[in-house]
Amino acid sequence: MRISNSECVSFLEKLGPFDYAITINLKKRHPIYKIYINQEIANKTAEWFYKALSKKTLGRKYRYKHANLNCIYSVEIGSLEKRHHIHMAISKPSNITSDDFLDKLNVVHQKMDWRHGDIHLTSYHSSNWIKYLMKEGFEKVGFL
Repeated sequence: MRISNSECVSFLEKLGPFDYAITINLKKRHPIYKIYINQEIANKTAEWFYKALSKKTLGRKYRYKHANLNCIYSVEIGSLEKRHHIHMAISKPSNITSDDFLDKLNVVHQKMDWRHGDIHLTSYHSSNWIKYLMKEGFEKVGFL
């Protein structure tokens, strides 16, 4: 049985609430290791970003599995002229301010090996972002 796009969007909406919509561009080639990016590396990079941000914002609560950030992501694979990039919808923990969260988000982004350029960040307004995550050409949507 195949799931329709609308059923998938309604399922992903229930994983929220989300506060921020994020796009992270990735390098095509690692400058030190001289390897080209692929789907596996892009997925691992998205998971690393989520885990590092969770550890930075939640601390011991995350480490001992008592708390998590709500997050869904998709990796868009670019062609030769486009870059791979990660689209992410993520929640802010209630125990810190928005400014604090954004500072921590930028610190974690700066530590990424595969990042290219600045992080693109907007407020999450509606399920349109989830529909954008699932636009034509996406492989899969992950939720952490």
